[in-house]
Amino acid sequence: MKVARVRGLMWLQIAGVLGTMCLVVLGGASPAQAQEHENLSLPFLEPTDVGMTSLNGAAVFEASIQPHLVIVDNLAARWTKCKVLTVTKAPEGCGVAFRMSGTPGVILRMFLTEPSSPVRTPSYMPRVNFQWFFLKSIDETHASIVSLQTTVGHHSNGQDGCLMTDPSGQCVDDGSNVPDYSVNRINGSFSTNYIRVGAWYRRTTLAENREDKAVSLGLTYEANPVHFMGGAGIHGLLAEEYGRNRVTVSGNINQILNDRGRHVEVQGTAQAIIGANSRVPPVSFSAQISFFPGNSDWGVFANYFRGQDYYNAGFADLVSKGTIGATYTYDGFFLWRRK
Repeated sequence: MKVARVRGLMWLQIAGVLGTMCLVVLGGASPAQAQEHENLSLPFLEPTDVGMTSLNGAAVFEASIQPHLVIVDNLAARWTKCKVLTVTKAPEGCGVAFRMSGTPGVILRMFLTEPSSPVRTPSYMPRVNFQWFFLKSIDETHASIVSLQTTVGHHSNGQDGCLMTDPSGQCVDDGSNVPDYSVNRINGSFSTNYIRVGAWYRRTTLAENREDKAVSLGLTYEANPVHFMGGAGIHGLLAEEYGRNRVTVSGNINQILNDRGRHVEVQGTAQAIIGANSRVPPVSFSAQISFFPGNSDWGVFANYFRGQDYYNAGFADLVSKGTIGATYTYDGFFLWRRK
């Protein structure tokens, strides 16, 4: 009876998380619902994913909730006259656009094999994104864009315990000079502020008066300066363990399968961590395939990740995990049309 009750509570918790995710995602998109679908497209920003994960062999429910709330936007206004493909290059004045958005992101994990299925110290990841879009070339066969992006963000777990402890359980800080210490993953306080800059290129091919395929490549650099933006910035000992710098290379192919908008996306990411100690390998990678059954931003996905754990105080762990679940993407196709 007790086991059944615990399982019932577990699925009730999961249902609550899914409901919250839907409300947050749909709430973030609602101001633009009356506009064309293309105006909702937020290229090169993270999707919202929720699914079941095998984390180093343990069953885990994971939700990455990433609603992007547009603050400033002139993309649709600038590119409206470029939608009609009667020219061999972008008309004057429509080639550069700007978007500013805020993302109150959060990642949480529910450990299903533990008593009461606890949620361990969620990752709180608010950030502000600045994006510039350049329409580089356009004709009846393709449209190519380049995007430059700057993100200023924060990552913490909302805890106030000692992050590093010695074998006796005493706190270890930057000035302790204690060589033997471990990471407190239960209630250790993890916090960093970062700045990320990057560039993306996308080429969309056109066939039979509609989008056919989009190929994207991206390169980003992330810096976590010590005490950046005040006391919540990364500190010396954490910086040595976590790594102050990251370089990420990403690519994806998005192929439309029929005239109703059904499409499949394949993407891969590799990241190099610079300046961390040798607790985990300095390279991580992931591969994902997503299927969208209709002209909708909702789909299903399967993902594999291996590398430094991105879940706040888990940074000292090497994780290997496979995930299947549902995804909501903000990165749809721009609707290029012939006259």
